[in-house]
Amino acid sequence: MNTIGCLVNGKALVPKADKWGNITYSCYYQYLDDSFGKGYYFNVSVINNKDKPVTGVYVQTNKLEVEEGKTYPLVSEDEEGNAYGFLWTNNGTKSTYYFTNETNKGELTITKLDRYNQIISGTFWFDAVDEKGNVVEVREGRFDMKYMK
Repeated sequence: MNTIGCLVNGKALVPKADKWGNITYSCYYQYLDDSFGKGYYFNVSVINNKDKPVTGVYVQTNKLEVEEGKTYPLVSEDEEGNAYGFLWTNNGTKSTYYFTNETNKGELTITKLDRYNQIISGTFWFDAVDEKGNVVEVREGRFDMKYMK
């Protein structure tokens, strides 16, 4: 339980805490009815805070209810009802963000969703691009997480 990892340009990315032991993965799946609007939001993320550059991979949804056994395209974060992925790096002085879009996309597959025990499992992969046009490949992503509501 609470396992997550993937390959980033062929290199393994798994949770690694910084020197203070900060948690480096998270998962939530919740229904919000607030000033942001009504809808389901899912997030699963993994961060390597130990090695430089610090690297994090995130897969999220924007007002999208997910179901067990379904596959969702990872495209743009801007539209409601979408799923998307992004990668963040920080070399100590600068952060760089790589996002999926209509050209650089991927997939999220939910293999297990246990709402009673709040467990979600799945796989993901995506290509993402930064503002300069550099592309990263995230492959063989897997997670088995207890989620927060």
